[in-house]
Amino acid sequence: MPVAADRDLRTAATRLGEWLDRSVPELAGREVLGLRVPAASGFSHETLVAELTGATIVVRIARPEHRICPDADLGTESAVLCALGSGGLPVPRVYGREPDPEVLGGPFLVQQHLAGDVPADLPSYHREGWLHGLRPGQREALWWGAVDALAVLHRTATPVIAALAPVDDLDDLERHLDFYRCADEPVVHGALDWARAYPPPAAPTRLLWGDARLGNIVFRGTAVGGLLDWELTGTGSAETDLAWFVHLDRHLSEGIGAPRLDGFPSTTATVRHYERRSGRPVTGFSRHLVRAALRFAATACRVTSLLVEARVVEDPLGFPLRRNALVLLHRTLAEAGEAPDDDWRDLL
Repeated sequence: MPVAADRDLRTAATRLGEWLDRSVPELAGREVLGLRVPAASGFSHETLVAELTGATIVVRIARPEHRICPDADLGTESAVLCALGSGGLPVPRVYGREPDPEVLGGPFLVQQHLAGDVPADLPSYHREGWLHGLRPGQREALWWGAVDALAVLHRTATPVIAALAPVDDLDDLERHLDFYRCADEPVVHGALDWARAYPPPAAPTRLLWGDARLGNIVFRGTAVGGLLDWELTGTGSAETDLAWFVHLDRHLSEGIGAPRLDGFPSTTATVRHYERRSGRPVTGFSRHLVRAALRFAATACRVTSLLVEARVVEDPLGFPLRRNALVLLHRTLAEAGEAPDDDWRDLL
């Protein structure tokens, strides 16, 4: 992850323990036995796993200098997790939130640690990892469980959506092209123009995950045990989440030149399954796929720039993440432009 490896974990453990004693009565008095960086951690926040006497918790620390999106807010993430948890969705329980950066170097959120297996992004789960030990039928069951969780989420009604921003806001994305470090990429501007020329059909506004993908799901066997990483949450049409889910899996297989694992269903089968589970038709999906590819390409450019700043990467233009994301955006845009939107299933 692009967070500089400059944290003194022993000092952080002491400060965290003091904060828990005064801020979280349920965890007060428990010794912090140690802090560790999880093997599978994302790019948005610094994530630490804290082993306490009798409990394990996760600490997600917002480091402003390492943001991958301009408006991510732990307060919003906390509110959404609390709302979803009370509604029965398998999300981590929030123990507390600290807005003061003085304690751990940035505002942070303390939440439940959910045990289980998480598909890895790096290296891609299509190349290696625990999913390779499953049979094709087990992979199919795992995939359907993830899609079913999306359908349940999109049926969830909660007042918290009134305070959330749209996930798929082209104007906001264009205003922040310099932030994402992709203002000079012609394919990004071409995709923006195409997306404006072909807006998706109007659809009901739903609460969206914002980063729906296999790598943000805890699995226990083939069952969904938890939905993680809600910093990109917001509102919009359900197709926005579904397209992101499909595109991220494509990026981690075809997008990086890796054969897709046997057993994972096709995009057409995935959309049809989602339609049955959600009870509503999916509309304008090729248009949503272009928007997902555009948002991911911008995110990949931003992550690459952070890795350069952290001196993990020397050449941003040649770094595979950025290059692969832009190439796949170009491919997705070409596919969508070659067929009528009503016939998107023929493309997949």
